[in-house]
Amino acid sequence: MSTSAGEAELLLQAGVHLDGRHIVDRDTFCCAIGEAINGPGGYFGWNLDALDDCLCGGWGATTPFTLHWDSIDRDEGAFG
Repeated sequence: MSTSAGEAELLLQAGVHLDGRHIVDRDTFCCAIGEAINGPGGYFGWNLDALDDCLCGGWGATTPFTLHWDSIDRDEGAFG
């Protein structure tokens, strides 16, 4: 079940926490960031255009917000 728009906005105000422990490729990154921004089961898209839309396109994340990416050192090799 996705988070409501109001709940998602409250999460963004507190900052977005991306748990990178399970990111192994682009698909798992898209899944993880979708849930970080839009809550459990939250959809973000599966390509870089969707990422851009959700970060800057007027829906998804409302700027400004802070992204806290945990375990980023481990994830650097996940994108080849």
